[in-house]
Amino acid sequence: MAIKIWAIPSFTFTAGVLSWSKTDLQQIDRKIRTTFTQFGLLHPNSAIGDQIRLRNAIRNATGKNVVNSCGDEEEIHLEEPLHKKRLVTDEKAESGFLLEGCSQNEQPNIMFEVINLSEASTSTFSSSSFSTTSSSTECNHQKGHITLENIKEVFSTDLLGQALLEKSKKTPLSNHDRDKICDILITFWLNKRRKIDHLDFSLISNHLVSIFPIEKKSTYFISPIKKHKSRKKKSERARGKLIDKYRNRSHTLKALELSTHSLNKNEQEETPDIPQSARDSQIWLKQNVAGSPMGDLLEHWKRSLPLRSVKNCDTIESFLETWPILKTQLAYELIDYDFQHMNSEKIIDVQEQFNDLFTKIFELKGSISNSNDSSISALIDGEITTNSKNAIKLYLIPALIPSKGSTRIHGKKHWKPSICETRDSIFVHVTTPADIEAVKQRRTALMFQKGLTLQPYIILVGPSLGNIISSLIIINNYHYKADSVIGALDFCFKSHQILDASYPFESRHIWYLFQWLLYDYKTKNDPKIPILNEFL
Repeated sequence: MAIKIWAIPSFTFTAGVLSWSKTDLQQIDRKIRTTFTQFGLLHPNSAIGDQIRLRNAIRNATGKNVVNSCGDEEEIHLEEPLHKKRLVTDEKAESGFLLEGCSQNEQPNIMFEVINLSEASTSTFSSSSFSTTSSSTECNHQKGHITLENIKEVFSTDLLGQALLEKSKKTPLSNHDRDKICDILITFWLNKRRKIDHLDFSLISNHLVSIFPIEKKSTYFISPIKKHKSRKKKSERARGKLIDKYRNRSHTLKALELSTHSLNKNEQEETPDIPQSARDSQIWLKQNVAGSPMGDLLEHWKRSLPLRSVKNCDTIESFLETWPILKTQLAYELIDYDFQHMNSEKIIDVQEQFNDLFTKIFELKGSISNSNDSSISALIDGEITTNSKNAIKLYLIPALIPSKGSTRIHGKKHWKPSICETRDSIFVHVTTPADIEAVKQRRTALMFQKGLTLQPYIILVGPSLGNIISSLIIINNYHYKADSVIGALDFCFKSHQILDASYPFESRHIWYLFQWLLYDYKTKNDPKIPILNEFL
């Protein structure tokens, strides 16, 4: 077997005469296979990997499949080495080795081009000097026109790029300089409206190392790692300054396109003609709040409605500054008027709707795991006032429909609100009026700590939930007194709508449930909340 494997005519005389070491035999084998490869004659028993790489090189270089003369795709077999299918330029292929989509007359020239292209990327087809990556990269190089000359031209036509080239000749580049290099290149290709893939990033990184010899390719691009090859046992996406810059710029462009589209859409919408009488009434309301008859205040409030319909205030504070009358206790009637106009003047019995809604929720989500909540729910059937029953129902709803979502706070940590946090964003229970200021300060500090805005909420005052004495609504540190728990809930909900305030993240699903089922009020901007589907 040894003679059959290693024997070559010029060396047969040494058999049994010279003692060849394993290293000597490997060196001879490598030289023989290299020589045969250069002249298109692969050794019949050479490594199959060389044959596979040769076939892949031809496919990558030409974009065509290798087929036999019958039109079927060829497969590599050990019994049929590629030396029997060597490429020729003066005659037809010896064993019917053709390129798909080409006629017989075209074969010789195409074969010659394949060999030249492969030789351009590597000097030989031996396993030590050939790789499919270099061939495919060279092919992509031609398709995408990303050459070393292209990269140099980009730098030469940019003033900052010229400065960076000059600096690199004198001193090493800093991280800031590398960021500028990536910014110049990514901006150039994005302006060309050309999508860049991983192969392009790898090619650009290679060219950058050629231009800046001190730099390392891994600084600019690291290929993605598949799960089965990762030490972390999970796939890792591509990294590096180039691809990070590309992702950031793409994200910024996408966000700007969305904002521009929204801006153009708003510009196309016709701005309603606001009568001068509405502006006059707004001025009157700013100057004549104190001591004015209620009838006059309501009249001017109605006349100024077209101004509030535009909703050009970005925050609750700016809305209150524009309409200072809402800082007074008259706000309840004024906001109620605007909401009735917004909601097509539907007549809704909030108390009856609230009872029906709680019954529906309790039937579908009747199990309460917390023992404290279970004991509180038992109070509903006791001898307590309707106001206290409403407070207990409002207390139980967050436990029956807990929040499922999470959000980022300060852009890093994920926060999933608890049942208590959900409940506190709707209402807070205090035992005495002296605790109100402490609650307001605590809520403000908590939202500031999380990087969130403080939205309108309710404070219920009483020794216990079964004995509620008074109800307050807090809007931007201003408090408004309501005559009942349902009155406080009604005013708090309508305040969100009229002030154009977002629902608190912790309880947004509950507020939307109130909006859709309690008030039968829907808008085109309402989100889809899966956990509420069973109630709708």
